[in-house]
Amino acid sequence: MPTIDDIAYIYNSLPSASIILKANAPHFSIVTANTAFLNATHADLALIKDKDFFDKFPETINDNNLDSMLMAFEQVLLHKHAHQVKNYKYTHKISVHEQSVPAFWKIEVYPLLDLKGEIEYIVQSWEDVTESKQAQDSLKLSNELYDYVNKATNDAIYDWDIVHDHLEWGEAFSRVFGYRHNGKFTINNWSEILHPNDLEYTNKSLSNLLKDKTRINWAIEYRLRKANGEYAFVQENGYVIRDSDGNAIRMIGVLQDITQRMEHELKIQEHLERYNAVSKATSDTIWDYNLLTNEIVWNNDGKDIFGHRRANDTYDWWKEHVHPDDLPKILTLFDTCISQQRPRWMGEYRFRCPDGSYKAVLDRGFLFFDTEGKVIRMIGAMQDITERVNYIHTIEQRNLKLSDIAWAQAHLVRAPLARIIGIVQLLKYDDEKITDHDERKLLSYLDISAKELDEIVTGIIDKSII
Repeated sequence: MPTIDDIAYIYNSLPSASIILKANAPHFSIVTANTAFLNATHADLALIKDKDFFDKFPETINDNNLDSMLMAFEQVLLHKHAHQVKNYKYTHKISVHEQSVPAFWKIEVYPLLDLKGEIEYIVQSWEDVTESKQAQDSLKLSNELYDYVNKATNDAIYDWDIVHDHLEWGEAFSRVFGYRHNGKFTINNWSEILHPNDLEYTNKSLSNLLKDKTRINWAIEYRLRKANGEYAFVQENGYVIRDSDGNAIRMIGVLQDITQRMEHELKIQEHLERYNAVSKATSDTIWDYNLLTNEIVWNNDGKDIFGHRRANDTYDWWKEHVHPDDLPKILTLFDTCISQQRPRWMGEYRFRCPDGSYKAVLDRGFLFFDTEGKVIRMIGAMQDITERVNYIHTIEQRNLKLSDIAWAQAHLVRAPLARIIGIVQLLKYDDEKITDHDERKLLSYLDISAKELDEIVTGIIDKSII
């Protein structure tokens, strides 16, 4: 049997941390320790030699450590075989002024037997597994977080083992799309629930991604059939993991149900198409005023707006082209609609053309208010009513002239007519002097005619008054 000095010499040449103890349970006195052990535990051999193991390393004594270490000693003493302790936590202080530094060790406890086969010493061989333990803890934490995310989100998270062609889905895949999958889920299973019209370009895009060894990110939108037969719009974002040769071996990603967003966008697109169709079909100038940005969007990109080749997209440009005499009236109308939260307004004004002339405009708008009652947007249409206004103005002028003519003629005729009526009345007053029957009859006719003419003239005067 080698001496303890021989044994110490051998263990000092080993890179693993080792300490040799007597088999004198329950003390397990320290016989010696190699340099690797002393460096790892920051211990001094002269201070720990012949001391009880658990007395010199009290930092190791907690419920879990003590039980596992005692069990290892008992197993070695009982069976004379090696026993391993995994993730043995040992906390030491480099100095009295510094904080404790935790470390994890994998410890193998085994006996050294004498020539008679009896246990003479117990050896502890320590291997630092701190990094491995931390990695395991991180992985465990990541898996726990992954599980929490799967429970909390409605996005379907997946992990595709490309080498073995197996897709592992998160809980949201079943919750959102209704599938209950057991066993292996291959990429073909995924392809089978793609919309037929999206199948070719989606598979082609995925194939190009996997072939291109420089690409790791993938983003695509397609339709996916749910378990109930309905199709959902899906946005997928994937991340490819490649080996050292650039071959795709794994892909992690998420599927997000964007059906509501897509339906909303389709409705907007439909409205835009209708808006563009109306813009092309009408001669009116359609405008969209965003009060938050002070910008106006014109139909036809602002081209040919009352002769302007290109309309400016600001509210100030519009104000500058309204006739100065009409602007206060229109702005007051705006303010009234806004203050009273009236959704519609209509007004007429004159709008300046590039040559300096003005066109008559009928402008009608619709106001949009936010939840706080603040107007945020206005949409409307400007209609050129110049011809109609000019026509009405022409008729009004003619009516005035006709009225003047009728009034003048009626009053000019009225004066001599009044004299005739007076003469007739005078003659009738002396009718007893008229003995001729025919003359009396003619005087009666003249009186009736004069009165009828007077009624006609009075009617003309009344109609000429505007």
